[in-house]
Formats: sequence, C-alpha cells, structure tokens
Amino acid sequence: MSPEATLKINSTFRPQSLSHCKQHTLENDLNTTGVRYSSSCHPYADVPIPDSLLHGFQCGLTGRSYTFSKLRELCKKFAAALLKSGLKPGQVVALILPNTPDYPSRLWVPLRRAHCVHCHPAYTQGDLHQDVLPAILPFFHIYGFVIIMMSSLRHGGKLVTLPRFEPNSFINVLETQKSSVLYIVPPIVLFLGSHPAITEHHVKHMRIITSGAAPAGASDIERCFLKMPKSFIFMQAYGLTETSPVCLLPRNTNKNLSTVGAPTSITKAKIIDTSTGKILGPNEHGELCIYGPQVMQGYLNNPKATEETIRDGWLHTGDIGYYDDEGLFYIVDRLKELIKVKGFQVAPAELEELLRTHPKVSDVAVIGGPMQIWGSALAYVIRKEDVTEDELKTTSAIEWLHSNSWLELSSLKLFLKARQEKSCDVS
Repeated sequence: MSPEATLKINSTFRPQSLSHCKQHTLENDLNTTGVRYSSSCHPYADVPIPDSLLHGFQCGLTGRSYTFSKLRELCKKFAAALLKSGLKPGQVVALILPNTPDYPSRLWVPLRRAHCVHCHPAYTQGDLHQDVLPAILPFFHIYGFVIIMMSSLRHGGKLVTLPRFEPNSFINVLETQKSSVLYIVPPIVLFLGSHPAITEHHVKHMRIITSGAAPAGASDIERCFLKMPKSFIFMQAYGLTETSPVCLLPRNTNKNLSTVGAPTSITKAKIIDTSTGKILGPNEHGELCIYGPQVMQGYLNNPKATEETIRDGWLHTGDIGYYDDEGLFYIVDRLKELIKVKGFQVAPAELEELLRTHPKVSDVAVIGGPMQIWGSALAYVIRKEDVTEDELKTTSAIEWLHSNSWLELSSLKLFLKARQEKSCDVS
C-alpha cells in the first residue's frame, strides 16, 4: 500500500513499526497529530490505538487477503479525499521521528519539501532497463521511506524487500534477483567488501551503490571495488532526517572515495566554528550547516528545539566536517560524539578508519574511555586469529597513538556492546 496515499487525509499508516513502539509513544503521536483515520495489517492491529480510529484493511496469516486491485481502489479513495481536503504546499504531509535522542519529538515535513526530495533528478537511475533494489533498510526511517521506496518506485525500480538484514538471505537476493542498485549503510559496505561468501559472481549485475547515515571508510569502499564490475559506481551521500534526507551528493565518487560531494540543486552548505559561529574556509574543520527547500519546517510542538537547530533558515546538523579547494565536502564525525583527549577533540570515526587499515584487524568500535585527567579513547577490536594485542600496539601509527595515551586497545568481547552504545548515544 502506498504511504503517499495514507498521508493525505490526516491519517496514519503504521505497519510493522508499530510493534516496536511503546504505548506512550503512540499516545503522543495520536495527541500531537490529531489522527482521524488509522490502518494496519492484522498482526499489528492489537496496538494501543483507540477502536474508533483503527479502520482500513486487515490482512495477514489470520486475516483476510486483499487483492492488489482492492488495495488500489483504497488508494484511489485516499487520493479523492486529498482533492476535497484542499491540501496546499507548506502544509504538513509527514511526521517523522528523528534518529537522534537530543530531540525525541517529531519533525514535520511539508508537502513541497517531500515532493522536492523524492522528485530530485539526483535519484534518476538513468537507464531504460529496470533496476533491482534489495530493500534492507526499514521503511519507517526516512532513508528507507524516501530514497529506497518512494524515489525508486517513482523511477520504475523493482524492490525486493527483506524483513531484516540477515547475511544468507541478503547474499541470496544479490545473486538470484540480479541486484543492480543498493542503498546501504557503512556496516553493510564493510560486509560486502570483507565477507568471504560474497564473490564477484554475486555482484556481477551491480551498477551503483549509495552509502549513507554515517561516513564509510575509504578502505572498506576499496575492498568493495575489488569484487564489483568495472563500470560500477560508488556514491557516498550525506543527509539527515531533518533534510528529507539528502543534501550533499557526489558527482564522481570513484575518483574520490572519501567525499560526500557538493550540495544538491538549490541547496547551500557552509562550515562554521563550533565555538564562535564564524564561517570557515577550505580545509577547516567545523559544524556543517544546510540551507535549502528540503529542510524540515521544524520539530512539532517544540519551538525551543526548532530554534536551537534552525537559525536564520540554516539547519545546524551537529556533524563535523570540512570542504576542500574544489568545494567537495567531507564528514569527519558527529559533534556530540567527539572525544576530548589532552584538550583535543578526537573523532572516533577517524580512529576507526585508521585501525581498520591494519591487515589483521577485522572491525573496530571506538568510544570514550575513562575521563581521568586527560581523557582517553577506548577501542574494541575484532582481531583475526593470527594477531596478538601486542602486535597491534607496536605497529606504526597505532603504536604512536597508544604511547601517547590517545588510544587503549582492547580485544574484549564487548565490541557489539560498544557499537550499540554508539548507536544509542548518537544518531
């Protein structure tokens, strides 16, 4: 069923994501949005929504099955209701929960902003054939909702949906469905390049991969290239929930694996000093700010959070980055994820990328260690069997980092916990 249709008459379409929501979260949604109509599939129809609001269709193992033609008729009814409602550009069309814990309120995206993004020419696949996209990111996040679902369907793509990322099913889809386009996140970039079960045969139809949500390491991308066809293109895009989502996009990432490119059409970007707010020049690290039609209108019913995030029309992203002499932007890390060591701001993502260049390191997660006097960074390393902790500590740059108390290497089995801690602390 098309979420575009259900968002048109003050309605809420809450499929599987309902099962992950706490009751107080749903109650807040209902109170803040003024929902008059809600629909859900059968397995999730027992969520805490008043019976007076829960209408629409039910389908599933124990419910009735609806044909596509009937679902199509239902969408037509929603479209007809849109025409009667007189919805205008600038009105709210979607409420989305940000991935950051800083502002747990919903942000609201007007119709003009949503249309601007999902019709953006940057997403056009370009060829006349039908691209095949394994959809492994959740549709209730804006990356999956706008980029994978709305934009890809609009341009005629074939979506192969997976309920979750599971290595065997993902590898099977790559091969059997002749997947040609992937929208993924850095951990899956690492998986594609390093997992021995993925060979050139599985990705021989791959045309383009776009990574987002966090910086992907150049070494991880390079490992991907070793398995891909010669004509393969890799793009590392940048965006946020608050920018609906993409606002920076590379034109030719194959020549520069680290950049997230330049601002998209009718979009401006600048780097400012995190302390003074002064606009910085090329190759100076600071906070990235975005100005453009895709920027959200604000956090719903939270003017304080909106004022702190959007100033004079500029969205303060909370991400640290810089741009080079050619005007290409680079993302270093999250502002609130920076670790203070000996008075310096250290970016965990940069340390992780450095450690992953070691041939005997499989993966690493860097988090803040005990503050003490100077502060420290703590790295949880997944090592390959033929390497010892002492070997890692006595290797070139890693030795320098350790000897200067910038890094405490550890092979503890808390790697996954460290990853989870990072994902909870930072969007």
